[in-house]
Amino acid sequence: ALGNQANILYARGDLDGAMALHKEKERLCRQLGNLDGLSITLGNQALILKDRGDLDGAMALHKEKERICRQLGNVEGLAVCLINQASVLRQMGHAREGLPLAEQAHQLATRHGYAALAKQIEPILNRVHQAAQES
Repeated sequence: ALGNQANILYARGDLDGAMALHKEKERLCRQLGNLDGLSITLGNQALILKDRGDLDGAMALHKEKERICRQLGNVEGLAVCLINQASVLRQMGHAREGLPLAEQAHQLATRHGYAALAKQIEPILNRVHQAAQES
């Protein structure tokens, strides 16, 4: 419920309210050992930080989410996390560093039958690829 409420606030542009709810969800997930919920809320917090321009903070949360997704064997979450990292790296001016992550995200989604996710990843992969060629 906290995550859903936070996502509604986020959609309405209330980044502070959304972040507060995500932080509370993070606290509860850590307390309960709910790694799946933790990975989701960390990813959502990273998106808020990215929107605020805190790219280093966003990257740190995406990396923590990546570690949890690998630990849980959550391929879909891992693919999302990797493409988000690639996107942040592109924004930081490090598209070449992000390109392998974007390619890996697309390969994971494709190989594991997440066709809709692969389609969502493609335009981001293309932007990262283009930026890498231009740098």
